[in-house]
Amino acid sequence: MTGTIGMKVYAILGGRSGGRAHRFVRFVHPELGLDLYLEVGEMARESLGLFSLSANTVQPEDFAFSASEEPARPTYEAVKG
Repeated sequence: MTGTIGMKVYAILGGRSGGRAHRFVRFVHPELGLDLYLEVGEMARESLGLFSLSANTVQPEDFAFSASEEPARPTYEAVKG
């Protein structure tokens, strides 16, 4: 999915929710009947207050993971340098 977005892009980039950027966002457009979860791909400034955005549709389960699902950090006997 690609499109343009106005100043709302700053909320995606971390202007809200504790100042963290958002990798996943929800897009709701009642007139078109759209209610999508998106993984943000690329954003670029096109002009003053206008940005292009590309994103892929995902399911909430795709990003509902916890840190416990991450593999353990590797251990090393020695580091050559």
